[in-house]
Amino acid sequence: MAVFKRRAHNEALGHFLSLFIGLPFLPRRQSHLDHHSWSGSMGDPTHKRMIAYLSSASDAKLQRFNFMWSIYVPFIAFNERLALWMLPFKEWQQSDRSKGTKKEITYQIGYLLAYACFGLAIWQLGIFTTFLIWFLPASLLLLVIEENINLPHHIDAPHIDTQKPLALWEQDVTTHSCDTIPFWSDWVLLNFNMHTAHHLFPWVPWYKLPRTQQHIERYTPELGHENTNEFSWFLNRRSESFTSKFREFIQK
Repeated sequence: MAVFKRRAHNEALGHFLSLFIGLPFLPRRQSHLDHHSWSGSMGDPTHKRMIAYLSSASDAKLQRFNFMWSIYVPFIAFNERLALWMLPFKEWQQSDRSKGTKKEITYQIGYLLAYACFGLAIWQLGIFTTFLIWFLPASLLLLVIEENINLPHHIDAPHIDTQKPLALWEQDVTTHSCDTIPFWSDWVLLNFNMHTAHHLFPWVPWYKLPRTQQHIERYTPELGHENTNEFSWFLNRRSESFTSKFREFIQK
């Protein structure tokens, strides 16, 4: 989602925040662009990775996924983050020597060097253990929030088995918006809960999404807040099986 008008400013902020939260910016940006191109479609690379993994999993492993889902273990966010870290290196192994892949690998090595220097510094200061005691629970909470933010807008929308991306003006079929929570939605999520507006007009910066949402609801009232807020949705959805939503696409 755009924060500034200039791409260079958005990219600089993206790298800074990605370094801070341990998420590689360039693969994540490409994944997000693919998501917008293939919204709700099995052609989405993220969907393909998930379906391929679930299809190869044993019934016992699928049961473990359902159990972890029921007790709020954020395995989806963790596995997707791990996949994004590994993706450019896998592409390089598969003989993808494109400029984009080289750039992604360069930045990710830079991230890892920065983390190594930081780890060495806090080790020398004698606060490494204290940092881990704070960092590990905070990272787990971040992954839970990440799932809580992302999943309500898509997981209950129709999944379309097509090889062609949906046009932007058709993507209201495959996404939902959620109710606004004061302060949280505006200043923490940056209006990300207005997800249908974000998909129909992905170039609109976060601070203009409320006005965009108002225009959408004026002409198409049914594209308002189709879900409750993210927290209420999450509490209800966790009582259901995780794999049930993907059962029809799992190839066994």
